[in-house]
This record gives sequence, C-alpha cells and structure tokens, in this order.
Amino acid sequence: MENKINICLFTTGVMPVPPVKGGAVENLIKLLLDQNEEEKRVRFTVTSPYDKEALEQSKAYKESCFYFVKPPSLFVVLDRIAYFILQILFGETANSFRKVFERLHYIKKCRNFFLNNDFSFIVAENHITLFSVMKDKRMRSKYEDKFFYHAHNAAGKTFGLKKQFNACKKIICVSEFIKENYKASFPQSKASYCVVKNAVDTALFAAPVSKEERLELRKEYNIAQDDFVIIFSGRIVEGKGVIPLAKAFVSLPVKNKKLIIAGSSFLGTKEKGGTYIQMQQILSPCGKDVIFTGFVDYPLLQKLYAASDVSCFIPLWNEAAGLVNIEAQAAGLPLVTTKTGGISEYCSPKAVLLQNDNLLVEHTVESLVRLYDHPEERKEMSQANRQFAVQFTPQKFYKDFLLALGIEK
Repeated sequence: MENKINICLFTTGVMPVPPVKGGAVENLIKLLLDQNEEEKRVRFTVTSPYDKEALEQSKAYKESCFYFVKPPSLFVVLDRIAYFILQILFGETANSFRKVFERLHYIKKCRNFFLNNDFSFIVAENHITLFSVMKDKRMRSKYEDKFFYHAHNAAGKTFGLKKQFNACKKIICVSEFIKENYKASFPQSKASYCVVKNAVDTALFAAPVSKEERLELRKEYNIAQDDFVIIFSGRIVEGKGVIPLAKAFVSLPVKNKKLIIAGSSFLGTKEKGGTYIQMQQILSPCGKDVIFTGFVDYPLLQKLYAASDVSCFIPLWNEAAGLVNIEAQAAGLPLVTTKTGGISEYCSPKAVLLQNDNLLVEHTVESLVRLYDHPEERKEMSQANRQFAVQFTPQKFYKDFLLALGIEK
C-alpha cells in the first residue's frame, strides 16, 4: 500500500463523525473525508465519541479510519445529573457543559491514542480544551510542531490552557474576522495564521428544482402556490436571532406569509430550550403559518430551501462564517442577514446585510416587505447569490485545507 500522509482530525468529543446527529463542524469534516475518497491524496484518521449509527456509516470509508471513544456508564450518569442542575441554575447557557465528564475521558483516551500512533499532523477542531493533551511532556516532544488548530468560532475562555495554545504551530481560521479575533486574543502566540473558507455540498444545494417539484414540496407542508415563504435554518438559540425574526414575522404586513423553522435547540436532541419556548410564544398568533420541522438532514433541508422564497438568518452574535447563508445562496434564495462577525465574507453583493442594532426588527420587516413587493428583484438576487455561492465547493475546501497543512499536489 502507498505510504500516505496521515492527518488526524481531533474532534471536540461532543458530536459524532460521520455527522449522524448534525453539527456544522462535523459536516465540514465529512466534506473533507468524502472528497478524499475521490482524490485519495492523504489518509485521514478521525477521533469521535462513540455512536452506533456513526460507526456503521464509517465503514463505508476506504481512505479514512475512525477512533471511537465510548464513555463509561458512570460518566454518562454524572453528566446527566450535572447538566440537570446546571440547566436549573443557568438555563440555555448550560448547554456548553452537557458532557464534561465524558469529554474528560474522551480527551484522555485520545491522548493515549496519539502517543501510541504516528501522525503527520493533528488538527484540533474548534475547542480549546483539546489542548489539554499538550500538557503531557511526551505529547509536546512528539507533536509540538505538528499540532494545528482549526478555529470555527471566535476566541473564548482558555480553561487554563493559554500556554499550550500559544505554542500551537498553526491556526486555520474560517474567516478573516476569526483570524483577526485570534490575533488580538493571543498576541503572544507563536502560531502562523491562515484562512480556509468553509464549504457546503454545492452540488446538492444548487441542484435545479422544477416548478412541479416545488409545488409538490409545498403541498407536503400545506403551503399554497402563492404563499410567501421565509425559511430560517439553524439552532434555536438566542444568538442566532430567532427572537427578532419571530417578532418581525408577526409584524410582517403580508397575508399569505409562511415561516419555516428548520432546526432544534440542541443538536442531536428533541429538547426545547428557553429561547425555543419564547419564540413559540411570540409566534403563537400566527398559528399554522409557522412550520416547525425540528432538526433535518441536508437532503431534506435542500428541499425546504427549494420550497421557500427568502432565507432570513439574522444572528445577534459574531457568527464566524454562516454556513446556512452559503447553503441558502447556493439554493438560489434571496438572503436577509446581519452584518456580524465574518458573515459579510460569505455573502454576495446582492444579499441584504442589516446592522445588528435596536432597529433590527423594523429593518427586517422592511427588507422582507420589499422582497415580497418586488419579485423581479428577488429573481435578480437569486441568480447573483447562486453564482456567488457555488465557489464554496468541497473540492476547493479540500485543496485549501491541505495547502494550509503544507501539503501541495
């Protein structure tokens, strides 16, 4: 067998890969793995929390292997108890601490796995706690110049790992915004920085849908042919802007309006957080004009985009990139979003970019009314957005990711 560069993708230990329970980062990893099945340039090894369905799906990969970590039952019970208590005390923010004990076990097992194997690179995916493996002197000796970080979100707490993070070889960022954010947050870091733009399955989301198919899709959700359909895709949490979106929809002076909410409060679960409940209460006067789908996988999401007229994603926090915006634009939808974080780096010039201020609800309503009143403008935006979004292909993402590691064809 040909000797290939072996890259270990060190995932957070929260969601499994393959992404049977969703997750933006997990789906990006899948794009890399799928593209590598075609190009066969490297060997990927992926660490992942154990999941029965993920294990089955992993068997289809010939160019990648997986290291699944199954937590002891005691840790699962401890996490459930801790999370129950933290949820009472801190509400939705407790979601960050759903798997504390399981992740401690996961990180320890991964450290031993790294020491017992030889990798050309280890790429820690999007959680600084993964740097705890570098506290081990043996890990530093073996991997200090081979340990990279893939930053998908703005810098946060360091959990006492600032020294280990500052010693990181390279930080791969998903946007210029994230790159500047990390440079400012870690001025003493010796790491080099680069930007690798995210990707989506452009072939899936940009697939043409006939008028007949679109009508059939609408019928499935009791949507009339002349309804004006707005879609939101993403987690139902405060930072994603679902509350101002709900308020804007209630105020929208359009009789034949519909709103599709494609997402859940917590990935991989059916739990409803406080923001979800608040959003439902705001939207309650709209009755059947609001369609809650819960978590949906990508093939169904593509159909929902095809059945919609406009995508509205107005996050309040500094979104690193905004994958849902690429998906919607690739599907040919006009887009209303906010000028936060790295979002503008992923939006066509025709997209509607709103300021995140105290007039966000009013400006969202104005933008949606304008798009409703001007179908020709919607058509123009649709074409421009699709042309812009198709650059974010899995092929380019794969190529740029390997270049970031110094692997050239």
